[in-house]
Amino acid sequence: MKLYIVRNKEGQYFRAKGYGGRGQSWVAEMTLAKFYAKMGPAKGIVTFFAKNHPEFGTPSILEFTLAEGLATVIDMEEETKKSIEKINKRKLAEQDRRNAYELQRLLAKQQENKTLIKTLSDYRRDRHD
Repeated sequence: MKLYIVRNKEGQYFRAKGYGGRGQSWVAEMTLAKFYAKMGPAKGIVTFFAKNHPEFGTPSILEFTLAEGLATVIDMEEETKKSIEKINKRKLAEQDRRNAYELQRLLAKQQENKTLIKTLSDYRRDRHD
């Protein structure tokens, strides 16, 4: 697999800001640069800056080759288990909060109903006496 980065004549790397983005288009750190998985979009950036800003010179493209044998395998099993446990704890806590709220709501409703029954009983007793 190959990755591409656009670099200008000053040694700065292109950073895509996106629609309405802010900040610098050219950054000094490669880690902040936009990596392209295909050559075409990188060529498009080079053409744009060469055509619209010729006073800065034509940017160049850096090509990086990635090989599977050079990749570091990161075992994510422990981290994934921790994440799932955290999510499950959060869900249980949320369910506990819902249950406590529902219990409060039902107890309040029960109290209202008791008050209503007492009021109706008193009314009925008064009417029949």
